[in-house]
Amino acid sequence: MTLILDRIVDVIRGYRFVFIDEDELQEGLAAALTQAGLHPKREVRLDARSRVDILVERVAIEVKVGGSTSALERQLTRYAESDRVDALIVVTSRVMRIRFAPSRGQAAVGWLIWR
Repeated sequence: MTLILDRIVDVIRGYRFVFIDEDELQEGLAAALTQAGLHPKREVRLDARSRVDILVERVAIEVKVGGSTSALERQLTRYAESDRVDALIVVTSRVMRIRFAPSRGQAAVGWLIWR
């Protein structure tokens, strides 16, 4: 898992994204990951209540341009509980302080922030 996670982070950090809204940023991320030879899937349904923005193998990528931190906390908790996710990356355009501590066996979370 560490190799794919490191590769995804390297790809994302290597690009400068210009976007108007969350959908454009998701599109740009998916294109960058595809260009790097990865196979991102967009808007993947994890269960009846959860749909992650991008999934690459077992790494979920959630993109946040707006929205509340409490909503993000709830999303991350659901994603971390999914048996389809081993790691989470949050890509955001703003600094957000959230309360999220994965339980044993849940996915870990990493942050990438764009300004």
